[in-house]
Amino acid sequence: MNPETAMNNFATGNQLLQEGKLEEAIASYFDAIKLNPTNSWFHHHLGEALGKMERFDEAVTAYRHAIELNPEFSWSYHHLGDALAQQQQWEESATAFRQAIELNPEHYGTYVGLGKSLAKLGQLDEAIAAYRRAQELNPDADWINFALAEVLEQKKQSDLALAIASCQRAIELNPQDTQAYHNLLEIQPENGDVWFQLAETLAKQNQLEEAIAAYRRAIQLIDSEKQTTSNLNPKDDRESAIAHHQQAIENNPDNIPDCYKLLELQPDNQEVLLQLAQALVRQERMEEAIAPPTRSNPDDRPTRAIG
Repeated sequence: MNPETAMNNFATGNQLLQEGKLEEAIASYFDAIKLNPTNSWFHHHLGEALGKMERFDEAVTAYRHAIELNPEFSWSYHHLGDALAQQQQWEESATAFRQAIELNPEHYGTYVGLGKSLAKLGQLDEAIAAYRRAQELNPDADWINFALAEVLEQKKQSDLALAIASCQRAIELNPQDTQAYHNLLEIQPENGDVWFQLAETLAKQNQLEEAIAAYRRAIQLIDSEKQTTSNLNPKDDRESAIAHHQQAIENNPDNIPDCYKLLELQPDNQEVLLQLAQALVRQERMEEAIAPPTRSNPDDRPTRAIG
């Protein structure tokens, strides 16, 4: 082993790296490692050059060798986390960033890397905490504030989706519980289908005034949606309208209005005809279930006698 020659190769590699001559830099670092494989700096800088070449598998290997030789150097963990994140190995990336933070808890960039990995894992509360710490350490970095805002919005949408799913589950478990419909309408006040379901439930319970009010609100919302759909460019947006109604039916198999709307666009769709018939049977609307659907006014909800 010739330590002096190894250091010369290492210095050459650093110079080439600064000049952007990445292939030559990598070759110099490999030459240095051949002469002195126990120097952690050689492996660390090799990892940097490989990362710039987007050779992330090799970069990960280089950083791991550097860590084996010097487990107290936080930057090797940090760059390992970056390389793993580039490969979308979010669990391992988060672990590497956490190890870097244990050694150097004052570097904002490591918290940003940790926050991104945690957000990708869906661990949003922990991601927000990491971004907030990065913000504390570097309050003037607008990009950190932007990243924090994004994950806060992601958390908001996630919480909203969970709340909607909980309300829908409550309705599924007890469809006669009108409070469950009201809870869902607090989150989705413009959901005409939920208003209609509430109206149907109130009518069954002989709460006539409340049922009529709910029917009226449902009709208002459905008419508004119908107007929006009618304004779509038939060439450009027909497929979007079909996809919208299909998704609505998938979310709620008893969604009779969207079945009618979809049949207006696809009158020969036997699958939708079957779904409509099954939904009508489930709602005990037998006469409608055995009759062919009327296409002249598919958005009108068949009225139910109240009282």
